Amino acid sequence: MERLFDLSMDAAVSPEDRRALLADGRRLRALFVNLASARFDEALAELRTADAALQKSVELADRARQGLESTRRLLDSVGKALTVLDKLLELGTHV
Repeated sequence: MERLFDLSMDAAVSPEDRRALLADGRRLRALFVNLASARFDEALAELRTADAALQKSVELADRARQGLESTRRLLDSVGKALTVLDKLLELGTHV
């Protein structure tokens, strides 16, 4: 849930996806509140299915975050390289 909220505020994510992530995070939070007070006697298979689905979502959210961080590092690196190349161009002579 926390990852959804974090990604929903990340400027690297498109506004449409941020809105969807925020809505999903709110829905997930509401479901957790309701599930906290529910009792499950015979729903063991359904609980396992739900747990597996949540784990998959957590993994995908982690990968999305890692992808965004990798993209940021790439952009920082390219920006630094461009700055160095600009300085180099200033030092060069034009023919």
